[in-house]
Amino acid sequence: MIRAGVIGHPIGHSLSPRIHNQWFEDVGIEGEYQAIDAAPEAFEATVHEMADEGWAGLNVTIPHKASALELATERSAAAEIVGAANLLTFRDSDIIADNSDVFGFEMSLDEIGVSKSPRHAVVLGAGGAAGAVLYALRSAEKLTLLNRTRERAEALASRFGNIEVRDWDERDAVVAEAPDLLVNTTSLGMAGQPPLELTFGDEAPAAAVDIVYGKEPTPFLRMAERAGIEKRTDGLPMLVFQAAPSFEAWTSCFPDAGRTLSELREEL
Repeated sequence: MIRAGVIGHPIGHSLSPRIHNQWFEDVGIEGEYQAIDAAPEAFEATVHEMADEGWAGLNVTIPHKASALELATERSAAAEIVGAANLLTFRDSDIIADNSDVFGFEMSLDEIGVSKSPRHAVVLGAGGAAGAVLYALRSAEKLTLLNRTRERAEALASRFGNIEVRDWDERDAVVAEAPDLLVNTTSLGMAGQPPLELTFGDEAPAAAVDIVYGKEPTPFLRMAERAGIEKRTDGLPMLVFQAAPSFEAWTSCFPDAGRTLSELREEL
């Protein structure tokens, strides 16, 4: 029996158990994947408990990704640079940290036919997921980052060394430069959050990605649609495809993530 799960706070909304338990069934492996709610003060003890009980590993979500990197005994290059881990694998006495959000975002670009080496990409927000997006886009000719708190954007950009940081109130001017790709990693516009105030000019970005997903298009994607941006996607592909390297790390089997994405699109 392979035991794994996703740890976060809160965690009840997670689709990860639905995804991984289906994959266990698909490949014919006896396994169980659970959602584990752990407050920040209980995170480290909970991870060690799972490791001691013989679990294969954990996916990690808000608000624990930075803490997951800190407690790991081994870290991938991607996790180190991003400064966050969403995948922990338990092997012997080691806790191995990786960041499969990078792969998830790269595959979401493939879904809409966008290169991960664009001429100019713009990223809104400097939270935990933004680091993975920036890492995936590190070969862009020009990469611009904007955040409501400039200091946080500068701290994140310093991990990469080739990122232009602009003030949040310059976002309309930056979008007016018609970048190849505009990525929203903020929660602005969602329930309980302030609106995302953004104006698209005559020359809109060629593609738009929002890392948030839901049954309805996000406010950001509705704005992108009104601006005539045809290449756009929400965060569901990133969610599904980031799960695939986790499943492979624990089972040595790479799942049919594309089929799972299609199924979830229909369910949502």
